[in-house]
Amino acid sequence: MLIRQGVREICGQLADTPIPVFYSGRKVRGLGMLRTFWEASLQHLAISQKLSRINDRHLKAVRDLPDEIAKCRLRLGNVIGQNAQAIRSELRTSEFNKWKQL
Repeated sequence: MLIRQGVREICGQLADTPIPVFYSGRKVRGLGMLRTFWEASLQHLAISQKLSRINDRHLKAVRDLPDEIAKCRLRLGNVIGQNAQAIRSELRTSEFNKWKQL
């Protein structure tokens, strides 16, 4: 919230600027800011996907990678994209759609 207030002041945005404006992509006139909640889940998802491609029985005994991948996707809102870039784009588009509905 503090960062959004600072960005509002720097960019000259009004105090009642909707939050989806900050996270919508720049192609649709949003600010394209980094959303840390998304990024943490995206990084965890990407790491889990890469580890799941490794054929190591010890790793599979220690970690339940398909479950971790499913949990990350659930945290992100059951996204469809396969890689982090596609999912990030999908999330930015959903923020833009929220912004359009206001």
